[in-house]
Amino acid sequence: MPTTMTFARVKMYLDAIADNPADSGDINASPHGRFWNVPYAQFISSTVPGGSRVHCNNNPIPIIDQANPSQTPFFLILTDPAGFCGISQMPAGGPFITDAGYQVTLSDGTNVTGAQIQTDLLDWLSNGFPEN
Repeated sequence: MPTTMTFARVKMYLDAIADNPADSGDINASPHGRFWNVPYAQFISSTVPGGSRVHCNNNPIPIIDQANPSQTPFFLILTDPAGFCGISQMPAGGPFITDAGYQVTLSDGTNVTGAQIQTDLLDWLSNGFPEN
C-alpha cells in the first residue's frame, strides 16, 4: 500500500522535533541547521551540511541512503539510542522521539507521538520517499 506521507509532512515532523519546547538545544546553532528546509530534489540527493563537523568516517553523510532507505542517517540518528556513526542520538540532549510519552504538536495543530513519527518516517523512506 502506498504511503500517505509526503515530503511536506516529513518537514513538519522535523520542525516539530526541532521546535519542541522541552528541547534545550538550538537547531540554528547546530552545524547542520535545518538541513531539511531545502527543495525536495536537494533533500533526497545531497549530504547533511556542516562541513567536517558532520562526517562519518571522513565522508559526507547523505541525507537519505537511497540504496537502503531504512538505514537513512537522519532516521537512525532520531531513532537509534546509539546514534549514527559516532554521533549521539538527536536532538542533542533530548528529549528523543524514542522516549516514552514523547509527543509534539505539528504546525497544522496535529499532535503526534514519537512512536507515530518513527512509523511514519520509516513508511515514507520504505515507500520511495515521495514528494507528494
